[in-house]
Amino acid sequence: MEIYPTKEREFSVQVADGNKMKSEGLCERLPILVQKVQFHVDFYFLLVKGCDAIFGTQWLKNLGPIIWEFNEPWMRF
Repeated sequence: MEIYPTKEREFSVQVADGNKMKSEGLCERLPILVQKVQFHVDFYFLLVKGCDAIFGTQWLKNLGPIIWEFNEPWMRF
């Protein structure tokens, strides 16, 4: 499947070496499947080598209250 940005929106991130990367555009409400649960997430396109996707935390607000256990690791929502 090919995905194309639906909007040109100014967005940049600062990466570990201090440089800033500018987004190539925004794809709104892209459907993703996480453990058989479908979400619709906005994705900003960034040209990052070695990664298919980098998830921020914005999509997690759709889950309601969240409990994370980082020692074992698990997450309940």
